[in-house]
Amino acid sequence: DSNLNMENLNDKMLILATKEKFILTVTNKGFGQVVSFYEYRATSRGTQGFKNIELTSKNGSVVAAFPVDFNDHIIMVTNTGRIMRCSVIDMRITHRGARGVILFRLEPRETVSSVSRVDETGEY
Repeated sequence: DSNLNMENLNDKMLILATKEKFILTVTNKGFGQVVSFYEYRATSRGTQGFKNIELTSKNGSVVAAFPVDFNDHIIMVTNTGRIMRCSVIDMRITHRGARGVILFRLEPRETVSSVSRVDETGEY
């Protein structure tokens, strides 16, 4: 009987894993984080919200935050015209409220100005 419960649990976990979505947040100093949707709670009107990423002078301010899948790629553009494309599957998953990890090493006075998602079909 316990094996039956474990099989049901494994089936549920497999379903959750295939449907799991992530939120990517990128800052203007090249930092970013990928966080599971399950880390965010539902809120109602009139709440104060909750922290998504810890902002410091080291990682800057948020440029973009949007949902991504593991098969997606992102394209980051800096204020000097440099472009970088990277895949989401190569990014480390962190917890909500973390500072993030370095996605793009920038030159002095260079900032990330735009971020776009590219899905697995190659469409923007």
